[in-house]
Amino acid sequence: MKIYDIFTDASVDKSLRGACPGAIAVDRSNGGVIMESYMIQPEGTNNSGEIAAIWLGVQHAKKLLRFPKPFGEEVQINLFSDSLISVKGMRDWLFKWMDLRRGNILYKGDGTAVLNQNFHKLIFNDIIFNDIKIRFFHVRGHMTQNSMAMMIETFNKENEIPISIVGDPEYIRRFNDSIDKSTRATLVKYNEGKPLAPNTTEDRIYNNRSEFVIVSDPHMVDKYRWLIGKTRIRPDII
Repeated sequence: MKIYDIFTDASVDKSLRGACPGAIAVDRSNGGVIMESYMIQPEGTNNSGEIAAIWLGVQHAKKLLRFPKPFGEEVQINLFSDSLISVKGMRDWLFKWMDLRRGNILYKGDGTAVLNQNFHKLIFNDIIFNDIKIRFFHVRGHMTQNSMAMMIETFNKENEIPISIVGDPEYIRRFNDSIDKSTRATLVKYNEGKPLAPNTTEDRIYNNRSEFVIVSDPHMVDKYRWLIGKTRIRPDII
């Protein structure tokens, strides 16, 4: 089985301006970074940056599925984010939000509209229309080797699966720390007016207030559940 791991994060600093989401894709077989991208949100927040970073990660997943591979070889894609609210949004809460939608607007149980829902909708659509089998995991950020026990305990609790089944904890911690540092460095460059790498773009989604359409057909919702590993029952539409 071919395994790719995608690590996402966003940097925001009150002393700086805006947010910088980012994502890196790693080939687990050799630990090499094979893809990375960053985005500048001039008016972004921590939450908008984190969900945008997951969207960037899903774009990587879309490309990874097109990579040449031996016939019949399965591909597993894992996405790691240190934003619990973003992971739970895409993995757990989205189904309720869709049940509560009015027209094409997603709502939470308290009657307020879901924030940054343009990204939630685009992630959902990308996954179902491109048949992206991907698992979302929350991993605690800013961990050091001395705090590994806390990271492992948190991972096991919030993902309801032992981290040892998903991957080596130190490997996960190292790349989670790497994307944190690279997004911060990119944000600093942006605010200092320095040239940015070609893989850095300005966000055109966050400030777009139009209503992005989310496919709400029950069969497609079932397909999404299966693709992200919420159910082992394969839907009749794939």
